[in-house]
Formats: sequence, structure tokens, C-alpha cells
Amino acid sequence: MQPVTITTSRITRIYVDEALFPFRGRMMAHMFSPHLEALHEMAERIGMRKWFQDPMTMNVRWPHYDVPSELRLEAIQYGAIAVNRYQTVVMADYIIGKPLRQSEFPKLIEAQEWLRQELDMMGLVHPDFADFKAGLE
Repeated sequence: MQPVTITTSRITRIYVDEALFPFRGRMMAHMFSPHLEALHEMAERIGMRKWFQDPMTMNVRWPHYDVPSELRLEAIQYGAIAVNRYQTVVMADYIIGKPLRQSEFPKLIEAQEWLRQELDMMGLVHPDFADFKAGLE
């Protein structure tokens, strides 16, 4: 399988979490990205016809797809990146514009460093990382 071809010139990333949860007899996960166009392209590629969770029209916190476990694996084959629950939380917070959570919990700190690296790779900046990035230049 070929990775999803994105129509923009920037690097985009699609993520699928490992937080499988039961829904109507199926195991589901979340698929998300800071780039909604790329997210919808991936959803179409793996045959998702529904389950887009849109905070503009639904009572959900962040935009994502609820993806059956078999399509989660297909998304990974097409280039989606499997992430843990802490990475999901920090990326979801970024997508909705929420500030970084202040924490001394090692797994959350690791996830925030992962977020900084991912955003840097995509040419995106989290306002809470602005001072950190300025110090490197």
C-alpha cells in the first residue's frame, strides 16, 4: 500500500490511538490530525463513510473519526502513526487550541516533547513552545 498522497506541500501526519473501546459490538479507536483535509482524505481512503466527530455540530471535544479496529490497522498500513493515550491527549489539546497541561507526570511530559517534535516536523508551532523554540535560534 502506498502512503496517502496529500494535496498540500507541507508535511501532514495522521494519527490513530491505541485506546480501543467497544461501540455497538465493534472495537473502535480515534483517528485524528491537525490537518482536517488530510484526515478526511485518509478516512476516504480506508472507506470511512461516517463517524466523523465534529465539535462544530456535535457535543464532542475535538475533531476526529471513530474508527473500527480493522480500519485502524488499514490506516496504519497507509501511513497513519499509532500513538498512545498521552500523545492523543496532547495532540487533541493542540488541535482545539488548549494550553499545555502543567504536569510532573513523566508520561505526559514525554508526550509534550513528542508533540513539540511532531509540530516542528509539520512546520506548526504551539504557542506554549514559542519561548522554547526562540531559545534554540
